[in-house]
Amino acid sequence: MKIQYKLGLMAMGLLALTSCEKHDLIADNMAIGERVPTVYWVVGSTACKAGDNFSFEAKYYTEDGHTPFQSQVWYTVIRNDEVSATVKLISSLSYTKQATITDTIRPMLCVETFPHELAVWQGHEYVLTGEVPTSTTLSPLSWQHKEAEWTDVAQTRFEQYFPEGFDTEFLADVKEKLLVTTNEAALRETFTNYDGFTCEVMAALNAKYGTNLPDDFDAGTKGKTKADKWTRITDTNTDAEKAAALKEYYYVDESGVEQKLAIADVTTDEVDNIVYYVNPVWETVTDEAGNETTTLVSYDHKYFCYPVYEASEWLYCRYDNDQGSIVTTVVEDEKYQAAFAEMIDKISFPEWILGTASEGYYVATFSRKHVLSTVFKHVDTEGNVGVYTTPYEITLN
Repeated sequence: MKIQYKLGLMAMGLLALTSCEKHDLIADNMAIGERVPTVYWVVGSTACKAGDNFSFEAKYYTEDGHTPFQSQVWYTVIRNDEVSATVKLISSLSYTKQATITDTIRPMLCVETFPHELAVWQGHEYVLTGEVPTSTTLSPLSWQHKEAEWTDVAQTRFEQYFPEGFDTEFLADVKEKLLVTTNEAALRETFTNYDGFTCEVMAALNAKYGTNLPDDFDAGTKGKTKADKWTRITDTNTDAEKAAALKEYYYVDESGVEQKLAIADVTTDEVDNIVYYVNPVWETVTDEAGNETTTLVSYDHKYFCYPVYEASEWLYCRYDNDQGSIVTTVVEDEKYQAAFAEMIDKISFPEWILGTASEGYYVATFSRKHVLSTVFKHVDTEGNVGVYTTPYEITLN
């Protein structure tokens, strides 16, 4: 802004030397006519503490035969609210919902007037410096519930500061993400982390949907935990564990569809890749000592095969050659999808966003700032009004 102002003064000086017309730079930036005053102004800063004054410098002149009367500063008050909430119950789902709400809470009003007598004539224009008040009621505001319990007061504040339906949309978004079949890790972590999924709750879901979700676990002191009951193989398992869990193999055909094979249906090629040959022709040769050697003579097609591992009934666990790792997905089964959907619905919005004490517990934040959209005007004695057409926006801090 300071650069713009200095350039403007330089340009006006050049125009004064090279033109008979008055102040073309100002005229190019103002709302002018044959009779209205021509005006120009700059503010001292585009940031101001709420309750303090902001400064300005204005320049204006009137047409011949017209007398300056009064300068005015007008502004509109714009409220900018920013809210966000982040999933903290689990770490394997990174999700933050954000929203920005902008409202005009006060229309354009004249907030300060300056009589022409306060301006100083500088040979070809009047120069006016002044200050305009702001209100402390427009101070920034922020909120986050930083207690371990989500109280009635916290709920009231949340409803006061956040847009209506924000929590409902948040829950719907999280549910949608968790029900994506490739989000098995996040779904598993939700099951293991949420204390509300008791044996009784899970047994009721199984009875309702005909599923076999874990419903006989404990805290780990007497038997298997939730995590133990949600079984699958990962890259961190040992080779022996992977071998013990091997269920079958699969290959991907020309249509991109996975085809399953029993362990006995696969073989290895010359470099120990696990493969499946279509219509192979084998030749067995016996040497003089009676030793037999079997050689592959021909085949119609060769497919590379990858292991499928034993896993919980609702999971599909296999090695994915494209990713170079073991991948587990949730099966696309209607009864399990319905059970998982109801399971997720049991978790409330505050429970999803509850983090650690160092994070301020409930990671849902609100902040509010106000912006003044300011306009400068000058009125002559006949009521003609000149307006600087580009408003300055001043952020209150």
